Amino acid sequence: MTSSWDEVVSKGPYDLIFLYDVIDHVIGETPQEILIKAKSVLSDSGIIKMRCHPFISKHGGHLYNKV
Repeated sequence: MTSSWDEVVSKGPYDLIFLYDVIDHVIGETPQEILIKAKSVLSDSGIIKMRCHPFISKHGGHLYNKV
């Protein structure tokens, strides 16, 4: 596991990239920027699988109410 983008690039290209519940937690980059970066390290036949919190679900948007 790493937080170094340079290390991620050096170990690519990748055949499969999972972005499960990632996009809404990133600070300092837009979702578009994240997807462009992911695509840049994807192999020609690679796949990006992404899941995002549905904002209408119980914990969507990470808003919690104290009862």
